[in-house]
Amino acid sequence: MTPDLSVGGSNIEFVEKWPHLGHMISLTLSDDDDVSLRRQSLIGQFNTVLCRFGRLDPTVKNRIFQAYCSSHYGSELWNLDCDKITEYCSTWRKGLRRITFAFELILLKVGILHTPDCELTRAQIDCMLTAVGARDFL
Repeated sequence: MTPDLSVGGSNIEFVEKWPHLGHMISLTLSDDDDVSLRRQSLIGQFNTVLCRFGRLDPTVKNRIFQAYCSSHYGSELWNLDCDKITEYCSTWRKGLRRITFAFELILLKVGILHTPDCELTRAQIDCMLTAVGARDFL
């Protein structure tokens, strides 16, 4: 049963959730819808950065990512017990890896990044760079 509410003789529609000031307010006051909305927006921001700035120097691309995709506006309001927060954080980390992947390969290639547990050999890096068309990038 939905409550009837009218203003000036016109009935106001009853809804389960509604966007308000960039946040999704739900009937149950759960943050799941708001976090999901922010996650979808974040995916769009990642794709925009990769599409528009994908061929830039990896350090510049990383700075653009930090400026454009690291605003977690409104996350202070989220209930930390919300199940969707884990998905949001995972999505952010995946986007960061997509942005910085080429940068890490270049550092490995030129020998600046030394990790003893690294399983990639220089031949594997050369193969990957050739496969993704980044061979001429170096």
